[in-house]
Amino acid sequence: MQLDTPYALVVLDQTSSTQDEARRRFDGGPLVVVTGRQTSGRGRSGSRWESAPRAAAVSLAVTPSWPTETWTR
Repeated sequence: MQLDTPYALVVLDQTSSTQDEARRRFDGGPLVVVTGRQTSGRGRSGSRWESAPRAAAVSLAVTPSWPTETWTR
């Protein structure tokens, strides 16, 4: 599948958190981070996320084009 918006893709065998990797690597353009094993991931409200066997963990980093006052926190 081809997306109209160009994006950077980072694929890792293992990482502590795809969200942390996305934050570290984000340079302003859309970024997708994928891993087969996540050891210290976090969800909303501080929930802990660990990867199940044969699962993938994915985070997307992007700057929305709508006004910042409408962004959820």
